[in-house]
Amino acid sequence: MCLLMRLVPKKNCHIFKIAQSLMGTCFKWPKTFQSELFSHHWQLQYVNCSTQSSSSSWSTESITDKTPFLETHRQSQKVQDQSLETICRIYNAISKEREKIHNNMKSLCKEECFKILELLLQWRVPEEEITQILSEFPELLTFAHSKWEEAAKKLLRDYRFNQSQLLQLLAETPSILEGSAWKTLYDVIALLRSWGIREGKMQMIVIKNPDLLQTNLKTISNNYAKLCEVFTKSNVISLLLSNPVILTDEWEVTYSKITYVFDRMGAKTAEILRSHMFKHNLEYIITRHEFLERAGLYSKPNKHGVSKCENAPLQNITDSDDKAFAQLVASLSHAEYMAFVDIKRQEFEDAQSSDVESEDELF
Repeated sequence: MCLLMRLVPKKNCHIFKIAQSLMGTCFKWPKTFQSELFSHHWQLQYVNCSTQSSSSSWSTESITDKTPFLETHRQSQKVQDQSLETICRIYNAISKEREKIHNNMKSLCKEECFKILELLLQWRVPEEEITQILSEFPELLTFAHSKWEEAAKKLLRDYRFNQSQLLQLLAETPSILEGSAWKTLYDVIALLRSWGIREGKMQMIVIKNPDLLQTNLKTISNNYAKLCEVFTKSNVISLLLSNPVILTDEWEVTYSKITYVFDRMGAKTAEILRSHMFKHNLEYIITRHEFLERAGLYSKPNKHGVSKCENAPLQNITDSDDKAFAQLVASLSHAEYMAFVDIKRQEFEDAQSSDVESEDELF
């Protein structure tokens, strides 16, 4: 019995290590030949030559050691099992939440739900995010799996969104799954592009403010034009990236915030660009500012930019949560700040009631 080798080209060779080991012990091929053999990804098949047969007949035998193949199969099976386990865990969590708050909702097809959840995992959406969003918007699972696939293909191919953005966008704008929002999305992206906003940035603006797909295009254009009257075009683009809500808010609301931080607080344009102040209402900004001012921790800078005390940056004032603002920015207790919030809330309510009474008297 002798062993011969037959070389068969194949891309995925799972028995290189076995073959290489055998070559090193049973055969003395030149090193240059061995190198060429493995660099071209050729598979080795061992052929059994029977000397007992008068005719030179050849029969192939597979390698008895199938360990690499079995190991690959086990790993693949393990991944599938883990994926199914994750899908079941998400589905059960969503079902429990749905029973609490959506008892009268249309029943869900378990098979379709599993397909959708598998698709979301393929998009590499984190399990926690899937559970959270679909527990809040379980009606998304009433759409067929084919609708999800169709929407994903269009959003990825035609509108250049990335996979991690898809679930968030579809949750905020289910009309995309219905098929009625494509024209609006196309118009919004085209408008943003006409302002010189680059790919990737446009998609981020839509993700941060999905109300753009529910707002009249003329309103969006007018808000942009008015912003350009206050800031330079490059500053407006920066504002849109950090505060896209200014494209859909009423201009009077946005302008009142701009006027307050410029005239009342003496803030600079650069501070506004670094903050996310526009996502808060004016009362919130006034409350934060006056709390610091009454504590002697904020003073409007003079025309030379000099203030009586060291003022905290605008972004720290507007973007910190209540506890961080009180303790880190104001160096006071959270309880003190919340007491002041209650006082200011009452003041705003009284002022609003007074304005309504004045209007009634005029009529």
